[in-house]
Amino acid sequence: MRLCSVKFVLVGCLVVGAATFVAAAEQPQGPGPVQGAGGGQPPLKNIKVLPKDWTRPQVQQLMQTFVESLGVAAPKDGCGHCHVADPNAPPPLPGRGPAFDFSLETNANKDISRKMIQMVMAVNADYLKDIGEPMPTEKVTCYTCHNGAEKPAIAPPNGWARGNFTLIPPGPTVPARGAGGAGGGRGAGAPAPNGAPAGPGGN
Repeated sequence: MRLCSVKFVLVGCLVVGAATFVAAAEQPQGPGPVQGAGGGQPPLKNIKVLPKDWTRPQVQQLMQTFVESLGVAAPKDGCGHCHVADPNAPPPLPGRGPAFDFSLETNANKDISRKMIQMVMAVNADYLKDIGEPMPTEKVTCYTCHNGAEKPAIAPPNGWARGNFTLIPPGPTVPARGAGGAGGGRGAGAPAPNGAPAGPGGN
């Protein structure tokens, strides 16, 4: 009699265990990790230039380099230099900045930054690939030109001395040093080439 009771208990345990296993196997599983989300956050929207499989922390880290390179960190502009506040978000708490909707396209600087990103990628991948020693990271960054300024300098602080940079043909106009002189073929007061003012007739 006791042996039958033990068998009955064992069979009951097996039946309950099998039922539990089947129920667990049939239980619908939650969604897997979303590509590009990172940390279970919603996926990034409106990614056009950066790799679409980047995680949110990767994109945020890169964005911070833009803020530092252009010198637009808080309390100046920060994210607001390229992005706009979420019109549907509640008012920010005291001392906190606005919530941004990074997918919106209403800030023109956002599209400009995309062109800048493409330019940096092209410079590093194509134009500088055979220059200098191989480097583990990119050779040119946003900071290379901006140096912490929103608008990068295009000339020395005091202006060009004798130079005048241009890569558009036919190049910079070089004014004549003076009119006339040996072999010049011009007399005193004759107009100099390129529209330069007439010289005194000698060097």
